[in-house]
Amino acid sequence: MSVERHASELKRVVEAWSSYSIAKEKTIPSDLASEFRNYFPEFTMRSFSAELKELLARDRLEQMHPIGGYFRALSVTEGAPQPTLSPLVRFFIRIIGGELEIMVRMAILFVDPSERTAERYGAVAAQGWRFESADIPGAEMGDGSGNAFHHYPHVQPINAWEKQGKGLFPPEWKEPIAGAEALVAPVWNESRPAIPLRCSRPAGVIIAAMAALYGSNMTHVILETTARDELEHELHEVTGRM
Repeated sequence: MSVERHASELKRVVEAWSSYSIAKEKTIPSDLASEFRNYFPEFTMRSFSAELKELLARDRLEQMHPIGGYFRALSVTEGAPQPTLSPLVRFFIRIIGGELEIMVRMAILFVDPSERTAERYGAVAAQGWRFESADIPGAEMGDGSGNAFHHYPHVQPINAWEKQGKGLFPPEWKEPIAGAEALVAPVWNESRPAIPLRCSRPAGVIIAAMAALYGSNMTHVILETTARDELEHELHEVTGRM
């Protein structure tokens, strides 16, 4: 399948997720974690579409390139004692050898009920995850080998918005501010373990991220008017629901 076709599927899935989030987020009570997302550059479908179009015009895009701002995805609430989860999502793509690869970096923000700090955002904690396509054969890896290590779509824990980053706090901070230390995760290996995902196309990586947050049923609801043709098959494969 062409890069343009894969990109079109990405846009459809992201647009459906964005529209659903905008419509439903107003029904979920706001908390400090949800408010904290306002510190991040805003995501719009208009900017996402324009930047995606610009990147597709390039013959080769060797490094992962961010698209749009920080997407404030629909919060997840299960009621006490579980905290409400307020996801922030960044989308990245690269194009090598006529193949499109996607990466979804996600920070899940929540209020830590055990934190009693006097700082306003001191109780906001974060968990980071990265959902990614299979590595493209021949793509330059971090060790300079040019050999793909992860030959399958996968998800891994992360502790920053970028590799060797310092945390999951807003980019303009540069350094964490006092009282927000919970946004700076401990150092760990961002390459392993890499947990395989059941998807076969770039859009499936985004669907997997959605299913990880909302479960199979809601993911189908979000994409019910979007998933057609091959994308419908991918939705069933990823979520395990026929």
